[in-house]
Amino acid sequence: MKLYKITLLSLPLLLAACTESGNQQAASEPAKESVAAEAEQKSELQEQAKGWTEETKKLGSTAWDSTKEAAGDAADASKEMYESAKESTAEAMDATQEKSAEIYESAKEGTVNAYEATKETSAELYESAKESGAEAYDATKEAASEVYGSAKQQMEGSTTEPPASE
Repeated sequence: MKLYKITLLSLPLLLAACTESGNQQAASEPAKESVAAEAEQKSELQEQAKGWTEETKKLGSTAWDSTKEAAGDAADASKEMYESAKESTAEAMDATQEKSAEIYESAKEGTVNAYEATKETSAELYESAKESGAEAYDATKEAASEVYGSAKQQMEGSTTEPPASE
């Protein structure tokens, strides 16, 4: 749209430039015309120059307005993209924090459960080992007592009885 405005405003300048070259050619022909004709041409050229100046001012003003409008649109679009990125980043950060908190709580619960299970298993293993150790001690004590008693009887029996000779 802005390009069309600029094109429409520059069209009269182009037409004026084309007609000027025709006027310049006429002015450069040998001096057949009088001083009055030259003065008339000068006033015509001055009028054309004024018209061109006005058209140029209009074109410049339109171009400046178009540039300001385009810059404003770009600034608005940039601001919207910035705000959108800012919101997306905040949402991602919140989601990450929530997920991290969930993972932390889950790991904390898992660790507590594992600790309790290990504690219970350790207590059970300790009690089992304690019982097994006590049973082994008792069995060893009983076996040692039997061996001692048997050895003692053999020793007593061998000292009172004479050795058998053949």
